[in-house]
Amino acid sequence: MKKEILIVEDDKDLAEVAVDYLTDQGLGCVCAGSAEEAEECLYEYPIRLIVLDINLPGMNGFRFCERLRRETEVPVIFISARTSDTDKVNALMLGGDDYLAKPYSLVELYSRILALMRRTYGYSRNQKLEFGDIAIDQMSR
Repeated sequence: MKKEILIVEDDKDLAEVAVDYLTDQGLGCVCAGSAEEAEECLYEYPIRLIVLDINLPGMNGFRFCERLRRETEVPVIFISARTSDTDKVNALMLGGDDYLAKPYSLVELYSRILALMRRTYGYSRNQKLEFGDIAIDQMSR
């Protein structure tokens, strides 16, 4: 599975939970604990979307996004416990595409990733939809 989603989060437990969930949903993920590690991942993997925390050791998420935008338009979803309007607006004005406040639902994160991938790349995830005892496999119909 290709590593297409980069999660930049210094809380290893939170990052692992997100990676496990997204991997179970069929997305290839890789983690970085800092902006510096994230830069290395961008050269190593074919990253198509970044989930970026603001509060990181060293370079914070805002500065990393500014730097990122000088080189690429890869979609960025900010995640943060910082929920002020100022932080949200700043994240979006610096080049972020979406903002999700912590604590967040993994289902919501997954949905936002798919929506942003679809808008950016025409990305479609053929998935099984489940509603109680009813399941719809879109691939096999």
